[in-house]
Amino acid sequence: MNAVHTRALARAPWDQGWAHGLVPSLPPLFLADSAERYRQLVIASVRQRFGVDRLVDAAEVRGGPSAFSQAFVNLVIYQSKAFKIKGKMDKAKEDPRALHDPEEHGSTTMRSSDLFESVHTGTTRLIFLLGKPGMGKTRLVHKICQEWAEGVLPQFQFVFFFEFRQLNLIKRKLTLCELLFDFFLQPDNHPDAVFEHLLENAQNMLLIFDGLDEFVENIQHPTLGRAPIPDLPEPASISELFAGLCQGKVLPGCTVLVTTRPKILPEAFFKPDTLQAEIWGFDREKVKEYASNFFHQHSQKEQALACLTSNARLLSMCHVPALCNIICICLEYLLLQNAGSVQLPQTVTQFYLKMLHTFLCKHQGLGASGEVDVSQHHATLAGLCELGFKGLEEKKMLFYAAEVPGHVKDFACRNGLLLAFEVKTSNGQARTGYTFAHFSLQEFFAALFLLTSPTVDNRSLKQRFFLRSKWTLKKGAKTPFTENCHIFLSGLASQGCLRFLSALARQGEAWIQARQALFVQMLKRLARAQLTGPKIAELCHCVYETQSLDVAQHVAKQLNFKYHFRNFRLMPLDMMTLAFVINSNPDLVSLHFAGCPMELDYLEVLGSCENIKSLR
Repeated sequence: MNAVHTRALARAPWDQGWAHGLVPSLPPLFLADSAERYRQLVIASVRQRFGVDRLVDAAEVRGGPSAFSQAFVNLVIYQSKAFKIKGKMDKAKEDPRALHDPEEHGSTTMRSSDLFESVHTGTTRLIFLLGKPGMGKTRLVHKICQEWAEGVLPQFQFVFFFEFRQLNLIKRKLTLCELLFDFFLQPDNHPDAVFEHLLENAQNMLLIFDGLDEFVENIQHPTLGRAPIPDLPEPASISELFAGLCQGKVLPGCTVLVTTRPKILPEAFFKPDTLQAEIWGFDREKVKEYASNFFHQHSQKEQALACLTSNARLLSMCHVPALCNIICICLEYLLLQNAGSVQLPQTVTQFYLKMLHTFLCKHQGLGASGEVDVSQHHATLAGLCELGFKGLEEKKMLFYAAEVPGHVKDFACRNGLLLAFEVKTSNGQARTGYTFAHFSLQEFFAALFLLTSPTVDNRSLKQRFFLRSKWTLKKGAKTPFTENCHIFLSGLASQGCLRFLSALARQGEAWIQARQALFVQMLKRLARAQLTGPKIAELCHCVYETQSLDVAQHVAKQLNFKYHFRNFRLMPLDMMTLAFVINSNPDLVSLHFAGCPMELDYLEVLGSCENIKSLR
């Protein structure tokens, strides 16, 4: 559609009355035919973007499948009642722990199709899908789109998919029609008929908004210090359109699915029938299934599965799907290069470094034990690190082609570290954009930049190192954009990273050691603070990443050997890192868990701790 046609479309009278359905009446058969033609266009587009067609195209471009493009494995999903959480918001203003009640979680897992099984009442259906970075939120909604295109969700005639990282680029106001057609997919003919059909059949529409936590605007809501949202016959901001959809003022009767981190809960949108579900990643069986798919063509498949399932530490890390993927990448290369025993990394940071080492070895044609010449790749690695840091500073995950140097683009895209895709700009024009395959990869390279760049002084390092809380913050609290950067900074403070960091920074080892010592000092100081249970868990993880018994012993003493955890989920890796700190010191410790959902199998980890005085 040309620019003149698009502008005319934006001014068309049927578009200005969409909130009331005040559009010229067209013959029903004409509407149905136009809508079906558009539906087939959407199906083809979704298949190309998310389905098998996408995997084939990507493999042809790279000469093979990306290490990060693996078969989908169903995730562990739990449901909770959003309206109960809304009723606790006043209490949460006084005590954020009030939001976390273990009874909110169901006793059985959900399938993705269960999200849409409720009887449609004719009102807008709002679904919040929560999950930490790396848990597979985006991968899951891509799978939902793919399944719809294959006919798995017949209750929906249309699916529209939007990413907040792309919606951030839209600075102007726009109509609903422009949002659906200019920023998802244009009809090839009769857009007025298609739009009228959508308005009249909103109950058959699913709109997916991925990554609310990445949205830079404040969500406009009628209860938040402004007049009620009007029927919006005029163009509106993205935040107003989104709020209108969630509240049923726009396309009443449609289904809206929103993904976000657990910390970003716009509680004002919750209604009694709002569905809230949280992705818990993988469990033990899902890890086995994922690894079986990953290694299905390898002669070392059984050895790889044995490595994962017999090692509680590895298994605990694999409960996070993104980390499971990276562990499998490293394990595959190590097994291919050495069919005997393999020396596996111990920490999350070490696995990310091993992954990077693997890609560099492949690039240089070296074996797994080869000595990588970092100087050959300095410009590429420095560019990746700066790109990751720039994204965190500017709170963005999407980069235009001009922001990614050519040599960085070639290496990162070839190895799947960066993904390229089409981006719709504010005027609806298509451009090429890039994003890191996982948000954790962006954080990892940003952490490398912080430790190796001479442009970052000690004061800046201190400002960027803090413990995150696992509790949902009350409305209006400042939520950091980063999730794992402090984990990577702690891991890079390990002595085992010294040589690599020195080569990357082009500085002497003494310069790197001084920066590493700064993080060790901060960890020791943090242990003296009055920490809540969630921050104790975060501190233990940071200490584990350093692999320093001295730091672990110091932290254990400062915590006075008492560990109280209340009302937040403990991941298997949390249990492993807690055991590391407890075992570092012979003194007796007391453990108290209250309202903490966890994998019960991982309570066995504490059985290896001989100095637990009491466990409640």
